[in-house]
Amino acid sequence: MEENNSHREAVEKIIELIEKEKRPISIYDISKIVNMDYKLIEGMADDRIFKIPCNLQSGRTFYQVNYFFLAKFFYEFLMEDAELILELSKREMTFINVLSQIRLDFISYYALKIASISPFSSTVEEKLLSLLGHEDSKFYYKINSIYDTKNEYVIGLKNWIRSGYIKAPEEILKNKIISTLRNESRTNFDLTKLTFYLNRKPLNVGIPKPFSEDLIKQLIINDPVRFIINSDRTIRLTDDVEFLANYFKNNQTLFNNFCVQRDGAGFLAFIFIGDKFPLAEAEEYVKTRPVIYIALVKNLLNDFKNLISSSGLSELYKFLEVMISPEMSVEEWLKNKVAISFYYEESEELKLLYSRVLEHFSPVLNLSQNPGNLFQYTLKSKLKSFEESQQSLNTVSDNTSK
Repeated sequence: MEENNSHREAVEKIIELIEKEKRPISIYDISKIVNMDYKLIEGMADDRIFKIPCNLQSGRTFYQVNYFFLAKFFYEFLMEDAELILELSKREMTFINVLSQIRLDFISYYALKIASISPFSSTVEEKLLSLLGHEDSKFYYKINSIYDTKNEYVIGLKNWIRSGYIKAPEEILKNKIISTLRNESRTNFDLTKLTFYLNRKPLNVGIPKPFSEDLIKQLIINDPVRFIINSDRTIRLTDDVEFLANYFKNNQTLFNNFCVQRDGAGFLAFIFIGDKFPLAEAEEYVKTRPVIYIALVKNLLNDFKNLISSSGLSELYKFLEVMISPEMSVEEWLKNKVAISFYYEESEELKLLYSRVLEHFSPVLNLSQNPGNLFQYTLKSKLKSFEESQQSLNTVSDNTSK
């Protein structure tokens, strides 16, 4: 009984010491402070205390020593550091890589005079995964197979999904369904057949396979604008072009508010929302066809910058530069007169679909791959005049400088 009381008193002393210091302390330092044999300290077990196995180096010799830390402090550090690691990397990371970085950051944070921290035990890994699961407002983790080990789990931040920086696994899977139905349009897919077909393909979307029929059914039912379930229970896509027409109409963001954070592929539409379009010949046309430019982007982050900057040499920029007043920059005009609609889809078929999209919308500023553009000669003429006047100005400037 006395031995148990003595053990509890020693544990409380150690906890009180760490609470005061708020740092990990080696068993040797604890031994000196509480005046107790370090071997007895090392054998102590209490859920409130976390043992961190650290590797020290003396000359060419490595040896291990345990540091004691309060479990609550340790797991708080794990969660805060995991969040910061992901924020700084701006990309999803495997669980094992996050843990490796946490071990390095822990040493730096507390300036520990050690060579390294040994890999965490499976108990710590399970605890961290459990904490990630409970913090589902901040984190998500994905697996592609129930046979994946913890080290293969992929971790990210929920706000990436909320902002559109990263697509949710369900959204990625829905894209695969769309691609399948488009590519295999001659095949009559009912729910069972479609689910079987998707599972036999090497898809990694962040949802463990095999996908269930219930999951596929839910994704289809939740998007009646994109999918049609026929009376015979077969599933097909709505017409791509008709879908995009509705999508661009109902999913617009003011240019100034459009947040480009991710690097996805898809169709990027520029929609005129001003009073008077600067190309007089097309003013009435744009009133009924406000989509003035559509770009097929492979990487939204890079392609968007190229489209709206002078260095990008895009059709959009060149023609707007010709049309708008020289007192206003192209970007300023876009901020005041244009809304953006971005349809995300990672699919090779979009290249084939692009010509159909341009044919249907015939955006006034799309000349390339748009032979039906009614204003192509007007635009080419204005561009030629603009370039000639710029060349004349440059010649005058050169002669003056001489």
